[in-house]
Amino acid sequence: MEKSAKTISNRKFAKLAIAHQHRLLNQLSLEACGGDDPCNAITAYERLLHESELDRPIVPIHLDHVEAWQQRAAFHALFFHEDLLMPNRELHHTAWQSTHSIHLVLEGIRSPYNLGSMLRLADNFGLEAVWSDSPHPKPNHPQCAKAARGSESWIPFGVLKDLPDWLRATGRPTVVLELGSTAKPLAKWSPPPSFNLVVGNEANGVSKTIRDLADEQVYIPMKGQKRSMNVSHAVASLLTWATLQSKNG
Repeated sequence: MEKSAKTISNRKFAKLAIAHQHRLLNQLSLEACGGDDPCNAITAYERLLHESELDRPIVPIHLDHVEAWQQRAAFHALFFHEDLLMPNRELHHTAWQSTHSIHLVLEGIRSPYNLGSMLRLADNFGLEAVWSDSPHPKPNHPQCAKAARGSESWIPFGVLKDLPDWLRATGRPTVVLELGSTAKPLAKWSPPPSFNLVVGNEANGVSKTIRDLADEQVYIPMKGQKRSMNVSHAVASLLTWATLQSKNG
């Protein structure tokens, strides 16, 4: 991390371009996850953000220390990528008729492309809604809109302030797509008629808090050396199985 990120004055920080400000905050967030000097990184981060007029990340309270700072880092990274948010674009929702009582829940998804792909999958499979635990990225991000191919304009989408409480209150079972000791292989999983499907951060998966409250965990067996796939591909695989089982039931 460049030395100035911890030592730069508030006055000099305020004179930087917004993208550069977010870049420094991203670096401090990564250092706070467990770098050589995390305490000073956190102090510098809080000082600079407190005095700035930048958009602030909203971090769910159930995340642990590392997960929380990784989410902050991902939030700030959005603002110095080549494609920035388009704040003036309004979404005009048309009437949406779902065909399956499935709610897709995104925890810590940081890629606008992945968000767009999820919205498109919700349209493909007739899901009831897509939810996120963070307001960023937004459905009107240009990368998201490109991947969603218009579905961002009609798929119901909402941001959850408290993901664990919301999952407990829905009355639907919660299914986590994650590789864990209690997870069932996809082909041995019998999908319930209505459920919340939770998928997690591209790098770290679903948080321990959400895994612990889930009713079921499901994983997709893989034969290659990589043993991982893009989150939208994994969701498409699970939804294909779930919707086929629904029709055969």
